[in-house]
Amino acid sequence: MVKMMRHARAIISRRSARVVFGGLGLAGAVLAFGVFAQAPGKGSDRGAEQLLRNMGGDVGQDLDPMIPAPGKDLTPDFGALERERQDAKGTVIRNRKQDQVATAGDKNRPERDRVRKDKGTTQKKKDDQKPVALAEERALPGFPTNLDPTPNPGFTHDAPSFYRGIYLTNEVIRIPSMYEPWLKAAHDAGLNTLVIDVQLVGKDHKAIERLPPEAFMKLAKSYGFYMVARVVCFQGGLETYPPSMALLDSVLRTAENAARMGFMEVQLDYIRFADNRNLGYVTLNQRYRMIAGILRMATDRLRPYGIRVGADVFGRIVFNNDDIIGQKVELFSQHLDTLYPMLYPSHFYGELDRRKYPYKTIYEGVKASRARSGNTRIVAYIQGFPMRVHESGLSLNDYIKDQIKASEDCGGDGFIVWHAANQYGPFFAAYAAYQKEKAARLASGK
Repeated sequence: MVKMMRHARAIISRRSARVVFGGLGLAGAVLAFGVFAQAPGKGSDRGAEQLLRNMGGDVGQDLDPMIPAPGKDLTPDFGALERERQDAKGTVIRNRKQDQVATAGDKNRPERDRVRKDKGTTQKKKDDQKPVALAEERALPGFPTNLDPTPNPGFTHDAPSFYRGIYLTNEVIRIPSMYEPWLKAAHDAGLNTLVIDVQLVGKDHKAIERLPPEAFMKLAKSYGFYMVARVVCFQGGLETYPPSMALLDSVLRTAENAARMGFMEVQLDYIRFADNRNLGYVTLNQRYRMIAGILRMATDRLRPYGIRVGADVFGRIVFNNDDIIGQKVELFSQHLDTLYPMLYPSHFYGELDRRKYPYKTIYEGVKASRARSGNTRIVAYIQGFPMRVHESGLSLNDYIKDQIKASEDCGGDGFIVWHAANQYGPFFAAYAAYQKEKAARLASGK
């Protein structure tokens, strides 16, 4: 009997050891794979993915900058509002059931006739656009109750009839040896627009105001560029409901300071909820109402400066009707002058055709935006980086050329090239080749 018990214990011990060491082996394999997958390969898409890992479909960046200590915050005391915010959140959690957020595509929407003429100094009446129905709910603390678009007194600056531009990071615009060549190259190539970061965003997802140096602004304006200030609202998307009013006030103060500095347009980025279901108790209607309130607050503060106000939206938003992140083409276009759909093909996860055919992606994306946006201008963000380009079978040069051609063929209002690290050599080479081919086509009458 004793012998049998010893034999049984030996078997159990061996099995336990196999489980333990097998688990360690699996964990080691997973760890090794994770390290390997994150290691940048020279000239590979893996390196591009690491560079852009925080973009996630957004116009984000992955520069991991050092954040300077902020100065004294002159924001009014929002303590009472914050306490109301927490109370409102608790009430919602207790009393509301989770809504299922639909993300089904709606690709058969009828196109509207496009209005090409820009009235410029008057508020355009969007007769062909139905307002987004927002059911009445309890007003959020500190948010406007009137969600109608802010009246537009007119614009101080003329905007390009067709935007052709690049995006520059806050780091690059502080180093003359880096920004001077890009400004000259952009001017010589015939580009007319610059999108500039006016904040520094760190790993903690906090955006600190850091306006461009005067020397940079002076040189850019001497070249005649249309200057657009990119203002990050909620880096990575909102994870709280309602948002911090102190944070929102800080963002809008940065936008106002950019307008005072001479920027001709403010481009609001990350006006959305996080792309997850952590806030599943927040209904789709609540998301829309909150975002409409932010847009109303932004335009209330920026319209007096005579500048245009625009915003970035996920590329997939133009192809679907309702989305968990709370962005909707019709909602944004009711309040804004310019809409920037982020149509870089690489970020259509799970949609190989959109990554494989860059011309089709840009063309259909702008068309879909135009059909839903009334008179709001549609300026597409296009891809200037190599991520997943190999899936198309095209060179990066041809990939970029296809996107440029699509942006001109689709009846949109321009393009902005995105590269998180501002490596625009491939774009300028592709743009020069495209212009040469275009001139040859025109000469031949094709």
